[in-house]
Amino acid sequence: MTRRTPVSGPFPEPPVRSGELLRHLASPRDAKTMLTVLKVALIAGAAWAVMVGFMAAFPVDLIVIVALTGAMAAVWCFMYRPLREQRIGSTDPDAQIELLVVPEGLVTRGGLDVRWREIEAVHVEERESEGKGIHVHVIVSLNTDDVRDRATAAQRMAFIPFGRKIDVKLGMISKASRKATSTVLREQCEGVRVPFSSERRVVAPGGG
Repeated sequence: MTRRTPVSGPFPEPPVRSGELLRHLASPRDAKTMLTVLKVALIAGAAWAVMVGFMAAFPVDLIVIVALTGAMAAVWCFMYRPLREQRIGSTDPDAQIELLVVPEGLVTRGGLDVRWREIEAVHVEERESEGKGIHVHVIVSLNTDDVRDRATAAQRMAFIPFGRKIDVKLGMISKASRKATSTVLREQCEGVRVPFSSERRVVAPGGG
């Protein structure tokens, strides 16, 4: 019941964990799409800033040029580069992990280990949107803040703000994979007495 996403080149696949029962990895295509969006946003932002600079004063003052250069450098350092390294960093295969199920618990985005004793409940939600298919979310409710405290910045991106919940977004997966995911999670939760639930709901276009 293991699902693997073939990864090559700059997208190394994380090694199989001992006793691993299920895995969902981020698609390299999804990572590349995110980077493309970031690049477009950066280019658009740079173009806008240059245009505003030219419109403000002709000729452009040296201070404006320095400010624009500094702003672009800051965007690169604090937005583009960290996100690229967090999501597809070739030095950390675990960056591709969305969800692993192992005997000790779950491994969520970026390789964050969550033990069964730290999990309050697991909920699988299939969100059906007209024209967009079925998107699967695994909501992991925690009973401690320790998990968030030890998570890295990249791993915390999966947490729901202001709460002890991790939203594992598996996206659109096959019917067989949806069934396998629910089955494995249900069986493991029952074995360790962690409440498990699942549902399918219809969301409005553009919603969750």
